[in-house]
Amino acid sequence: MHLRRLIWLLLVLASCSSRETALSPAEYYDLGRYARLDEDWEGAIGYFEKSLSAAERAGNDYYRGYACQQLSALWTIASEYRKALDYARSAASALDACGETAGALLSRLDMAWCHLQLGDLELARALLPGTLSLLDSPQAARLNHLASALGFPLEELVPAH
Repeated sequence: MHLRRLIWLLLVLASCSSRETALSPAEYYDLGRYARLDEDWEGAIGYFEKSLSAAERAGNDYYRGYACQQLSALWTIASEYRKALDYARSAASALDACGETAGALLSRLDMAWCHLQLGDLELARALLPGTLSLLDSPQAARLNHLASALGFPLEELVPAH
């Protein structure tokens, strides 16, 4: 087990023993991130699902959106594109609802990627113009690959500076 994850888990457990309640959406989310760093995919999915459930109970769109986004990414890694697409849609909706524009746009890029992998080029192509602000992010390489695969000249997507 990764040392950071172990330390975090010990702190969370100490916190829980004094308050007899479930973890918060943020705490489950952080545990999911540590599990993902350790490449513990099953553990990460479990923690992000718990974060999602806790966020839904609390009415917290921020963590609902980001937990769905992480689940979408994990299911994409597993080549489970239909599951990933469902989570990406939920992420975009929740993140739009709480004003997290950048996160919602990342989720739309994930949706386009999943549509491409599922062979639905028209739906993937329709989502591309909404991803302009992602060009400076780590997702830029995926956007370039997606645009090329769909025959979309990347210069059409890049705003003139």
